[in-house]
Amino acid sequence: MKLWHDDIRIAPHGWVWATNNESAKAALETLKVTELSLDHDLGGRPGDHWLTRGTADETGYDLVQWMIDMGIFPQRINIHSLSASGGGRMLRALQAAHRESNVPFMVTRVLYEPSWSDTPAA
Repeated sequence: MKLWHDDIRIAPHGWVWATNNESAKAALETLKVTELSLDHDLGGRPGDHWLTRGTADETGYDLVQWMIDMGIFPQRINIHSLSASGGGRMLRALQAAHRESNVPFMVTRVLYEPSWSDTPAA
């Protein structure tokens, strides 16, 4: 299954939506997640506009650190965060984990091109 980790942007068709780290961890621990797409800034509400900045105590980087600590790596990991610094930090951590682990997975940073129609009108 494909897991979309994002608190604001709705999951694309065919993806399961995890709006916070706890739901993402539960899915990663119990389901056969083959592809994961990560956001960095968390703390918005589902349906908020993509320009809303995250305000949560945890970020996507915290989820990445947990994944590294637990040794849980889906086959494909994408980072779709609009946060250049946060997305880059997650990418570097995952690349380092990839070099150090015997678990084959691919990590990429994808360019997310948001549009005004990404979220439904309130």
